[in-house]
Amino acid sequence: TNGCGDVCVVLARSESGSRGLDGLSLFVVPRVMEGKDNYRVARPEKKFVIRGSATCELAFDGSRAELLGPPGAGFKQILTFMNEARLVVGVQGLGLAEAAFQAARAYAGRRVQMGRPIARHELLADLLFDMEVEVAALRALIYRTSALYDRVLGLERPKAEARPAELAALRHQVRELTPVVKWFGSERTLWVTRAAVQVHGGYGVMAEYDVERHYRNALVLPIYEGTSQIQALMSLKDQMKWALSKPWRLLGGPVRVQATPDRMGDALREMASEYNRAFRYVANDAVGLSGVIRGLLGRGAPSAEDLGYAMLSAERLLAMLAYTRAAEALSAQAGLDVNRRRLAERFIHRSLPLLRMHGEIVRSGDRSTLQAMAQ
Repeated sequence: TNGCGDVCVVLARSESGSRGLDGLSLFVVPRVMEGKDNYRVARPEKKFVIRGSATCELAFDGSRAELLGPPGAGFKQILTFMNEARLVVGVQGLGLAEAAFQAARAYAGRRVQMGRPIARHELLADLLFDMEVEVAALRALIYRTSALYDRVLGLERPKAEARPAELAALRHQVRELTPVVKWFGSERTLWVTRAAVQVHGGYGVMAEYDVERHYRNALVLPIYEGTSQIQALMSLKDQMKWALSKPWRLLGGPVRVQATPDRMGDALREMASEYNRAFRYVANDAVGLSGVIRGLLGRGAPSAEDLGYAMLSAERLLAMLAYTRAAEALSAQAGLDVNRRRLAERFIHRSLPLLRMHGEIVRSGDRSTLQAMAQ
């Protein structure tokens, strides 16, 4: 990434005799030193997405570099900035989704068919409204997660007042929300940008209109900095670890929401309940009563084979969790003005049936994929 730049950061093995992920360090490598090339751009990759970001194959031969951070700590550093980068991908998705929505709304307002702008036709109006709501939900989710992360950084400062319990709780929330932001900011941005192309009709696939570029650029979001499937497995692992560390937690479930005492709040609480029911199903399938007893006795986690159905259901569970957390964040803004409440109500009441659908599929126990894999 940024292979054409004047400097690059390289992860390379530095410790003699090390293997695997141990013994890796980060290095800052200038492209030119003392007037000579320090490394060579061997080949720029040809991509049809994010063409403004150059991806290049680099060749190093006797290159000089400066160590970045402690020797041998490279992989730990990589994990830190990858977690931050996953939040940034959500922000990137928000920018793309907002640009695509604004372009679609403007086009639909000026394109006239059958005597009226297409924005006034029912199906297009419904699509534009859904786009607006999805963008608002993603923005609310990112703002809430960013605020929590800022609080973590503040409490981690050397001179900050020691508040270990609060810091641990905040870290837990940020850890849960990181794959949620990455998944929602990737998958729903992909839907919004695709919808913007549809609003433009045939013009949507023409390079002179920005929406084709927004759609192409959105295609990479579910792939880099950890695919959507990796985010789902990370989320599942954390939720299972949380539940099995104190198995009685399964009686309720991992998700609690802050909800208003009205119909919108009732729907939000039902979304959380749907997720918890689905999670309890896969957790019980993975460990059963014997697994709960093993957990109570501290005798180990379930095997990969035991977790087969849970892993098969992981992305559906993450989708349910993402919609629930986005709805919670958006509903928290509902009291600010009438329009925000309108968006929150729309998002929650459109999302709840989706959660019910995913929950029913998870609880169906359909193992046909696992059976096909075993053949």
